[in-house]
Amino acid sequence: MIRLLALALTLTAHAQNRGSVEGTVSNTVTNKPVAAAYVTIEGSTDSYVAQTDANGYFHLQDVIAGNYLVNPQREGFAAAARVPTRVTVDAAGQPRLDLRLVPLGAISGRVTDADGEPVSNALVEAVRYAYPHGKRELTTAGKTLADDRGEYRIAGVPPGRYYVRASLFFSSLDTGTTALRIRGAKPSPTFGLTFMQSAVDVAEAMQLDLPPGGELANANVQLRPDQRYTIRATVTAPQGTRVMISCGAADPRPSLGGVFGVSGSASNRPTQFVNNVPGMYKVEARDEKGTLHTAKAVRVIDADVDVALNLAPALSISGAVLVEGNAPLSRAAMRITLEAPDRWDNLSAPVTAAGTFVAQFAQPIEYRVRLANPAGGYLKSIYQGTHALATPRIDLSRSPAPLSITIGTDGAKLEGVVVDARGQPVEGAALVLVPTGPLRDWPDLIRSTNAGLEGRYQFGSIAPGA
Repeated sequence: MIRLLALALTLTAHAQNRGSVEGTVSNTVTNKPVAAAYVTIEGSTDSYVAQTDANGYFHLQDVIAGNYLVNPQREGFAAAARVPTRVTVDAAGQPRLDLRLVPLGAISGRVTDADGEPVSNALVEAVRYAYPHGKRELTTAGKTLADDRGEYRIAGVPPGRYYVRASLFFSSLDTGTTALRIRGAKPSPTFGLTFMQSAVDVAEAMQLDLPPGGELANANVQLRPDQRYTIRATVTAPQGTRVMISCGAADPRPSLGGVFGVSGSASNRPTQFVNNVPGMYKVEARDEKGTLHTAKAVRVIDADVDVALNLAPALSISGAVLVEGNAPLSRAAMRITLEAPDRWDNLSAPVTAAGTFVAQFAQPIEYRVRLANPAGGYLKSIYQGTHALATPRIDLSRSPAPLSITIGTDGAKLEGVVVDARGQPVEGAALVLVPTGPLRDWPDLIRSTNAGLEGRYQFGSIAPGA
């Protein structure tokens, strides 16, 4: 009798510690149910998955009580809520979720050369601007290769504003088994990075607006022939100094060959780096011991470039990251970046668990100090020596004094709802919170997020101020 009672109590406790979740998944454009979608809920130790029926309905049973993240998935769709939906499961009730999926679109067109001939195997990308860590950058949303007719189709592209660019940096002339004698100039086997309308600069390129589930056709690209140039670097250094010289592409434009070279000793004879496509490059020189160093950014446009380098004592900048309050922030996950004015001579250094860092091979120029991954905190202040910085900029030509960076943990929260002109919530809307006044010069105080379910959003770790 006692054993039966204990078993009954165990079964009752088991039932009380479990619950269920149900809901529907629908299309944000048509509002129709999405069948055969997978709905996954993930907790700290357990996860469950269910598939929707023809009516978009799903039901998860016997779920252990706890907090879960909800993730709906279906091929050809993306979650409308960029921030995962959260749900709490217990035996007291059965949460019902209304999940939304946004249909993905496609961009198609043709890639040709200057004569209108198709270019097969060209890499075609749909790119758009994003703001990782508050910095505006071009990111790739989808890519593919053009077929033998030069035609391409990039599927599974989220709605948004895009540029289309294409390139072909590796090609060959297939002669089969017959030996050919090529008369005249040898045709260029590669094509430079080109946007629509034959633009080589994104500022001149056409933008495309892709609606949810839309199909944009005739996004054609006429590739420009690839041009290659030589960078010649001459180093001035103390007599007998053994110098290492390197040259690397400093922007996303690809480059074949000539991106790295070594000179045995300093002399008036330049070191040559050949086969460089137009773009920005970083030429760097240092001695074997690393005590002498210099670097320059050079832009290749439509001619060979000569650059003169003068070795000087290598600079380094050290410092420490301090965390205010008792928040359990991991300094080992943080990283210090020193941004140069032209962005091609940036320096980066990890922060140790003890909070210290050292960035080596700095230039005697002005840098902007950036701190990545202070999750749960915000950049409160920077001191160089005993001087408090009004902006996050340091001039190493004046002072290489160490930095003291303080992370505040008493940041504020801001939440709200995004609605359209009709007052309807907008899920997935991108939001950016930018400080005003003197704080506007501190990019690490910028916060970005996306509206979640029912258009709700939340910013966290906001620095006090306007």
